[in-house]
Amino acid sequence: MSLNNNLVAVASRQYIYKLKANMSGVYSLIFIQVLALLFSLSGIQSMSSASDTLRVDVKYYSGDIMIAFTFIWMFFMALRLTSINSKTMDFTLVTNRLSSHLSNIGLLLTTIIFGSISSSLMGFVLKIIMYFTFDHSQIGVNGFYPVMSDILLGIITTGLYMTLIASLGYLLGILIQIHVLFVVFYPAALFGLEKVNPQMLKSSFDFFASETSPLLFAIRIILSSLIAFSLSCLLSNRMEVRK
Repeated sequence: MSLNNNLVAVASRQYIYKLKANMSGVYSLIFIQVLALLFSLSGIQSMSSASDTLRVDVKYYSGDIMIAFTFIWMFFMALRLTSINSKTMDFTLVTNRLSSHLSNIGLLLTTIIFGSISSSLMGFVLKIIMYFTFDHSQIGVNGFYPVMSDILLGIITTGLYMTLIASLGYLLGILIQIHVLFVVFYPAALFGLEKVNPQMLKSSFDFFASETSPLLFAIRIILSSLIAFSLSCLLSNRMEVRK
């Protein structure tokens, strides 16, 4: 029991230290989301129809760009935590590999919560801008005004996807620390799989994206993320004591 308590205490101290040290990452997320908001202002899709007496132009606006940018940021944030500089910072503290992983995962979960909420709020900012920029009669009201259940579902879904992306990015970072060629091998393997057996990639994507039950969707994401994080811990134990 005392060993477990000591591990939790050490991991907690590391978490707080890393949270303060990585505040610049949070600022970069805000910057990226604001940048994505500017891209979203131009619309994601448009269509028009015309006759002799009438012309109709339709433009679609969505917060999907902000969510996509947040996913990309999350992936590189997870990679950053496995970098040489981050590992060097670990060795300035009283730590072991397990406490280091626990503090890293805690930091990732914190940024996931912040990122999922902030990306949803940015979607509201986009709607507010649209509301005051356009004539209200020009706005399609279906889905425009927020519903609390939809807001919560969107935040949870975004957070789950961010968790999966973070776990995969963290695993890739550990593999790169084992051998730098994984930087090339990882995307090359995905590209080759797309050429050789595209159905496998589609099935992997549909395994998560096509699930209609929120409970099963959450279970699949959580289990897959746990597997990826567990593999990261196991593989890191085979690495040298310090690189």
